[in-house]
Order: sequence, then structure tokens, then C-alpha cells
Amino acid sequence: MAALSTIKKNSKGEYPIPTLADYYFEKIKYKPKKAALIAVMHKLVNYIFAVLRDQQPFVEYSKEQHMSKYSSRKAS
Repeated sequence: MAALSTIKKNSKGEYPIPTLADYYFEKIKYKPKKAALIAVMHKLVNYIFAVLRDQQPFVEYSKEQHMSKYSSRKAS
């Protein structure tokens, strides 16, 4: 249910977690909708475990922000 709610717009017309909604809409281009929803579920579970493991609040990054942080870490 949590994954399903991330891909539906709320009353304000916004997605609760836009990066997961974008991820879902990219996946349905080449996968069946249920398989794409399962991929969103898996990513959401990974987010939850990372928050529990690191003991830090969830911070949402856009795809561009994530890639710039990843490339700067890799270069170091």
C-alpha cells in the first residue's frame, strides 16, 4: 500500500515522493505495471532499511543531485 500511495497524486496534485513516481513511470515503459510497482516496493524497502541502518532522517535528492554526489564521492 505504501508503494501504491507513492505513485498516486495527493489532493494537491503532487506526488508524495516524486523520485519514486518518476522511477515508476520510467519502469512502465518497458515492464508490466505490476512488475514496475514491485520495483518501487523494493526501492522503498531499501530506503527504509537505509534510514534504520544509518540512524538519519530520509532526505530526498533529485536524480541530478544524486548523480553529482555519487560522482564526487567516486572521484575522491
